[in-house]
Amino acid sequence: MSSKSLATYSQLRASLQHVVPKLGHHAHKGQAGRIGVMGGSSAYAGAPFFAAMASLKMGADLSTIFCSADAGIPIKSFSPDIMVRPSLYPMYMAKEALQRLQASEEPTQQQHAADTVLPLIVDDIFAWTSRLDVLVLGCGLGKDELTTRTVAEWLKRNAQQKEQGEKEKDKKKKNVPIVVDGDGIHVLLENPHLLQSRDSASSNHSALLASTSSDILLTPNAMEFRRLWMKFIGEENVPDFNVDTEADDYLKNNPEGGEIPPDHPLARDTSQLAKVLGGVSILRKGSVDVISNGSAAVVVATKGSPRRVGGQGDLLAGACGTFIAWIRAAKEKKDEKIGLPLPDLIYATWAACTFCRHVQQETFSHYGRSLLASQMLECIPIVLHRTFPVEGVEDMPKTRFKL
Repeated sequence: MSSKSLATYSQLRASLQHVVPKLGHHAHKGQAGRIGVMGGSSAYAGAPFFAAMASLKMGADLSTIFCSADAGIPIKSFSPDIMVRPSLYPMYMAKEALQRLQASEEPTQQQHAADTVLPLIVDDIFAWTSRLDVLVLGCGLGKDELTTRTVAEWLKRNAQQKEQGEKEKDKKKKNVPIVVDGDGIHVLLENPHLLQSRDSASSNHSALLASTSSDILLTPNAMEFRRLWMKFIGEENVPDFNVDTEADDYLKNNPEGGEIPPDHPLARDTSQLAKVLGGVSILRKGSVDVISNGSAAVVVATKGSPRRVGGQGDLLAGACGTFIAWIRAAKEKKDEKIGLPLPDLIYATWAACTFCRHVQQETFSHYGRSLLASQMLECIPIVLHRTFPVEGVEDMPKTRFKL
């Protein structure tokens, strides 16, 4: 246990005001965040929309979705506020991808076409993602083979960008922080060498993404957390689906949660997995949210909504990306007030979890059992203004929403 005093919920909340960018007439588009979402497939068009729109509703300036080519039109039809680039291709569209990206050869087999077009797809996506402040990866991505390979190659390229920038001392060449959600975790499970050395006897430093581990956040639910554990630690002593909160005195005395030691019973499993994966940050979602990078940990116990519905995790992923972008921007401006009680990714994730739980509360108070993720989007402005009031803006009446 560290000798450093642990931050209480009140202390964590007090730092929030220094994170959100100030509004001003001299600001430029993009300064409040350029958020990317890589996801969306023929079966799942709503997930990336929820993540991207949550970031915009929270106050990010720009949000771009990089989706499968067969999901582009549905996603574009949801809102004109989001930029949509149908840059991913499932295996059955490999030949079409070759034609679109103007490859010189025309292989007849889909597998051959996929092997040929893969680097071209990654080049096309990377040209755009390198401009982002953060990328939310996996919302509705699906498990198509070519898409999975594309994302894995993009992850490698992102890490190489940082390594090349450090080698050449070029500050413009830097990696994009990543929030890995949903099917993005499937990509890591299918490509374990990205996070862990191929040689099990060696340390994690030789993993392909080791140089960017401090900029990677995984957001597994209960089942995904168990799959990660079994893949990277083993099938013995697999944690239960839920963190045991009933017998824990800490939560009885701290009902909103707060910072806890990484070896605390609430955080022990999450911290262990984060260490094994080279120090990535992990948000273990559940009745309470546990966040750790192996050396620091915090628990979020603020009450949310008893209603569980699809899309809530996508909203949270978008919120995580937004807070990460805001903190990164403040740090780059060398804002003296930005001293945070937790590591940047851990604090950003705590802020997003806390904020989204308040949004859940607000929405449930209106809709009860009928609560949907789309209705949570409409309640973000209420909680946002309550948490970060803006001078000149009146309180937003509840009657503004169709109940």
